[in-house]
Order: sequence, then structure tokens, then C-alpha cells
Amino acid sequence: MKKRYTGVSGTINALLPVQAKNFRIGFVGQDLPGAQLAKQNTPDHFGHLTVWQAIRLSRKSLPDGRPRIWHVRRDPEMMLAIFLRDATSSGIRPNMTVISGFGLVGVVKVAYANSALVQLASDPAFKIGARIAGSQQIGILSGQGSRTGFLQLLDNSDPVKVGDAILARGSVNSRPFVPGVPIGEVTSVDNSASAITQTAEVKFYTNFTTLGVVAVVVSAPSADPRDALVPAKPKPTPTPTVTVTVTPSPTPSSNG
Repeated sequence: MKKRYTGVSGTINALLPVQAKNFRIGFVGQDLPGAQLAKQNTPDHFGHLTVWQAIRLSRKSLPDGRPRIWHVRRDPEMMLAIFLRDATSSGIRPNMTVISGFGLVGVVKVAYANSALVQLASDPAFKIGARIAGSQQIGILSGQGSRTGFLQLLDNSDPVKVGDAILARGSVNSRPFVPGVPIGEVTSVDNSASAITQTAEVKFYTNFTTLGVVAVVVSAPSADPRDALVPAKPKPTPTPTVTVTVTPSPTPSSNG
């Protein structure tokens, strides 16, 4: 759980010490004050689980054969994320860039013993310094809970256009973000005269609903690739044109 509490986390925080007196509770995630109190007062009824321990436990029935019931609630406090297996054994650590074959996926937030939590770029709490390929204008891109991100430029010196490619600007020492990673393409622009800065919607190159294999950048590139990684624009398939020429039949001679 995150440090900023919603009403849901506040309720869990208050109930954990009470529930631990009557039930055995396994807790996954960052400690809440209530979790610490439950662990102190009822150590035999309260324990921490790793994510994979919780997953394995969920697949086992209770001793009397009844299935385990899990209640999952989703609210803005929760993070849009994926889990990576065999993470730390591969040198993966927090604040490393995660990419797919199409572009940016997100950033490693937590590295566990044998797995890692990756915050997706689509998460509403996600932000990254970005720049426009070509003009090099910089701005901040935020997730919106979907495949569309929101870009706010820091100045209006050059207009942003539909079709512009957006790349990662890069962080100090390339952590958490390495430079030059393709993020997405501008699909709409708000150039209102009253706006202080330009804003745009960006479609991520990565489709987060079909992720399979991803890669983690474990070492910084030797040089900024600049615009070298901008995906090539798809070329339209030419439509073949068929020309039919009609040759008139010869007219019979009147002297024939």
C-alpha cells in the first residue's frame, strides 16, 4: 500500500489490530501503523507474506475443503502495475526503466527477493520528463489510466503537432529513466489562446493490455541516442490501378 491513505486504507489500518485477535491474517505490502500494532499485539495471528506466497496460498483450499475468499477493491490509490519474475537475480533494482519492443512500459518501483513491481506508464500517478523528436521541446507526460497519456509542454516556442513522436528526456545518471526511449505519438493538441502552455494527448506505443515479454535497462547507455529510436511511420500500401483500354472494332468498308 502507498503512504498516502484513502478511506479504504484508513479502514484497513483501523481494523487490522481488531481482526488479528480473531483471525490469522497475512499482510502483503508496505506496513501501515495498524499492521505494526497487530504484529506487536498478536504475533501468532499476524504475518507478512510476499506476493508470490499470497498467490500460492490463494490456490490452496482451507483445511476443511472450503475455498478461500479474496476481496479485491480497486480505487485511485492502487497502482497500475505488472510483476516481473526472477528479477533481482538478473540485477534488477528499483528506479530502472522498463521497455517493450515498441517503447516505454514503465519503471521498477520495488524489487523483491525473486520478483519486481513495475509501475506502468498508464498509471495516473506516473510522470516522466519527455521531449518532442525534432523540435526537442520538453514537457511532462502523465498517465491517465489508459493507453492515452497527457503531455504538458513547458513553453510555447514551437507548436506541437498531431503525429509528433514523444521520447523520454532522460534522468540524471539515467535513473529512473534512460534517454531516447520512444513513449508515444501525439493524437490531439490543445492550442487554446488562453492556455499558458500547450497540452496534448499522446497514444503510447506500447499496448499495456497485451504485454508479454518486457526488458529492464540495467545499465545506462554510453550516449544519448537522441532521435535514433523514433519508430518509422507506417508506409501506406499502394492500391493497384487497372486500366482497361477498349479498342473499337474496324468498320466494314462500304465498297466491300
